Amino acid sequence: MNEVRMLCDSIKENNTIMSINKTINYNAAKSVLKYENGDEIKLTEEDFVQQSTAFFAEIESKFL
Repeated sequence: MNEVRMLCDSIKENNTIMSINKTINYNAAKSVLKYENGDEIKLTEEDFVQQSTAFFAEIESKFL
């Protein structure tokens, strides 16, 4: 969920450049899309499917 939050914030507020939120313990190597701070965000359809699948799986595991 944190990765989605950072992606949304970066797209909206940082012209599609990945910006790490200092309040989130983010490790790019453990993330779904592996974006590092400063990377340009270019989501493909496959990226979207992977991210949304992981996002909803995390929600289900935490809240259901």
